[in-house]
Amino acid sequence: MVKKIKKNIKRAIDEDKFNFIIDKLKSDVYDDKVLFNLLLLNTLLYYTGSRISEILLMNKNNIEELLKSKSFNSFCKKTQDYRTLYITTQIINKILNIFNLKNINQLIKKIDVKGLINSVNKKLDLRTSTRYMERFFHLLQSNYGGGYDNLKGCCFGFHSYRVNFINQVITKFNIDKANVMIGHKNINTTLIYFRKLKLSNEEGCNIIDNIF
Repeated sequence: MVKKIKKNIKRAIDEDKFNFIIDKLKSDVYDDKVLFNLLLLNTLLYYTGSRISEILLMNKNNIEELLKSKSFNSFCKKTQDYRTLYITTQIINKILNIFNLKNINQLIKKIDVKGLINSVNKKLDLRTSTRYMERFFHLLQSNYGGGYDNLKGCCFGFHSYRVNFINQVITKFNIDKANVMIGHKNINTTLIYFRKLKLSNEEGCNIIDNIF
């Protein structure tokens, strides 16, 4: 009988860890083009809860539509379906602050027509993105620790942004709305996150306060 292998479930990159990554990128990446594209990649992953494949498929027009229209119908290769990504004015202001820019047009002007690119103006792919970010995820692990015996390698990765997004969504919506926001093809996948969710004492008390 073949023993079932446990999935490599990544830890969530929350606000503190996201800021850690952004600060490290700004201090360690000296190629301005690479820095801009890595900041944009990590920012879009964090604030939209997208799969990295969705972000890498986006071109300049797609990103502009998301930022200006506050939504974008993204195609996911995994589910072979479209889903809507959302963004708000408040989040856009946070993104602009990361880039030290004053308005959306300044940000859009800096984006290549192909979308996210590498140092030689080629479309950024998963392999190159991973190569760029791997050491930063390991720095994150060194700073915040691991703690999962069943994990192989680094317990942080691109999916860690999505894990954080999903954790936030399932604390605020019922299973049906959460499934739509997250973009799981099978609602049973969303249920897995509901079952795994653990609340701190502070979070539990906040929920009780909101109920009563």
